[in-house]
Amino acid sequence: MAKSLRSKWKRKMRAEKRERYGKKELEKLKTMLRAAGEDDGSSLPEVEFVTVDALKEKAAKKQVTIIDSEDENMEAMELDPNSKESKKGRYPIWMSNHRIKKMKKEVWKNKMKKIKKQKRKSKN
Repeated sequence: MAKSLRSKWKRKMRAEKRERYGKKELEKLKTMLRAAGEDDGSSLPEVEFVTVDALKEKAAKKQVTIIDSEDENMEAMELDPNSKESKKGRYPIWMSNHRIKKMKKEVWKNKMKKIKKQKRKSKN
């Protein structure tokens, strides 16, 4: 669904708008904080405009850390970047059952591909 040229163009333009207006919105927020007197100069350098591409690259470079609210001690879960599974074998709360099944299937397929490659190499 949504693979026509028109929808692709619209999606592209929405992304560009989001980026452009995001920068404007950040500047507006900074000016509002200055006007309200809440700006002491130390908090604003932490705020920066981040694009979706930058977030994807950052997530790809390191493991995703998510707080697991089921645990009583609220410790952070370190998720495997490929399977999105914690060391205990649990998935994050926000992930739906359908998505979990899909992830398991993908991991299984990749595992079987590796095994087949190893078998082919051992035969030769």
